[in-house]
Amino acid sequence: MSDFIREIRLSLRSLSRQPGLAFMAVLALGLGIGFTGIMFSIVHGALYRGLPFPDGDRIFAAMATNPSEGVDRTQISLHDYVEWRDQQSSLEELAAVYNGTVNVTAGEGPARYDGAFMTASSFRALGVQPVLGRAFRDDEDQPGAPLVLILGHHVWTDDFGSDPGVLGRAVKVNGEEATIIGVMGEGFAFPVVEEVWVPLRPDPLSTPRGEGHFVTAFGKLREDVSVEQVQAEFSGIATRIAEAYPETNEGLDALVFPYTDTAMGGEGEAIMLSMLATVFLVLILACINVANLLLARAAGRTKELAIRTAMGADRTRVMALLFSEALALALGGVLVGLAIAKVGIDLFDRLAVDTEPPFWFVFALDGPILLFIGGTAVVAALVAGLVPGLKVSGGRVHELLKDESRGSSSLRVGRLSRLLVLGEVAMSVGLLVTAGLMVKGMITLRTMEYGFDRDAVFTARV
Repeated sequence: MSDFIREIRLSLRSLSRQPGLAFMAVLALGLGIGFTGIMFSIVHGALYRGLPFPDGDRIFAAMATNPSEGVDRTQISLHDYVEWRDQQSSLEELAAVYNGTVNVTAGEGPARYDGAFMTASSFRALGVQPVLGRAFRDDEDQPGAPLVLILGHHVWTDDFGSDPGVLGRAVKVNGEEATIIGVMGEGFAFPVVEEVWVPLRPDPLSTPRGEGHFVTAFGKLREDVSVEQVQAEFSGIATRIAEAYPETNEGLDALVFPYTDTAMGGEGEAIMLSMLATVFLVLILACINVANLLLARAAGRTKELAIRTAMGADRTRVMALLFSEALALALGGVLVGLAIAKVGIDLFDRLAVDTEPPFWFVFALDGPILLFIGGTAVVAALVAGLVPGLKVSGGRVHELLKDESRGSSSLRVGRLSRLLVLGEVAMSVGLLVTAGLMVKGMITLRTMEYGFDRDAVFTARV
């Protein structure tokens, strides 16, 4: 470890003699690392951070699909939910939810909230409970049961003054008398961005099959069950229902997938991963630029490196020296990249609020992102230091010393440098084409013809 630290110090001292080169290299790596860190934070926050619940990665959604009709996935009727709930055994508990407007009148006048209508088993399935009061009882989602209400944390603080005495308070919910029974913890907004929760009480027997409310089913995967097993079980149930009720369920199959995928879908995930790959290419371009700079610098240090080799330094030692210089530059790039990433992530987080992203989307410069940036810096140092290291350490010592004694260099870097530049140009053209297609796609969406004059068409809700 002490040898490594000494090499880093020597590298910093050596690079300080060429501040222009060091500045350009640090700036290039900083931009590459920073933009990659921003995009990774977005992808991680949207796709991989997961639900903020205990064992949140085991919470799966169950929806219907109809490949023959081109339907990837859709909600299921209450009739199908009851069949799925009673026949399945792969999930610890199958719950159901649909969201809609909930008007709450408490005192002066009504307030409209984004609400969720949930079966009583929902909070058990998620593994969460209110921080104040209680969740729904099993008898409270039955038809005709007295209506109860659970408040979101910000509704409780903003509209009810954080009053702990709110429990048991009588209010009106969509014109019906109800009682407040609980307050959820800060940040909870299941299933997407909901603010209040009421029991799902409709009676499926009171409506013809295939009519009434349509819901999303969800539950926690049992520890001894695989995803393939739960998918097979639900597909079998869907097949039996389709055979029993072909007039409403013909062609319908079940689709089970991680609940977090309800927000993005396969197409959205592919777009985000392709954007992450794009910024990785930007990072590679930065690494190639730094490799070219270090290669040119190494050409001027041929005699020094040859003397080191003649005195007993093996190829690994020489490559470690050049890698330590690249790593020193990468560490400087990390500092610049962290500053860029912090500004970019905070800006994106503020802009994303207006789009009302799902509550589990969190964009922050925290542990996973810092680990990623650190790993990216090491990879950048390897890529930037490997090319000149292999080139320089592979020369013949006596030829290098002989050529240097005549005042010339036998380290031929011209062809390799040109190849690196050619690779940069090729990747840059690819990135430009990709960016152009994305811009064209956005313009097409904004100028799409709807087939009717929409300038004087308005919508309103009462």
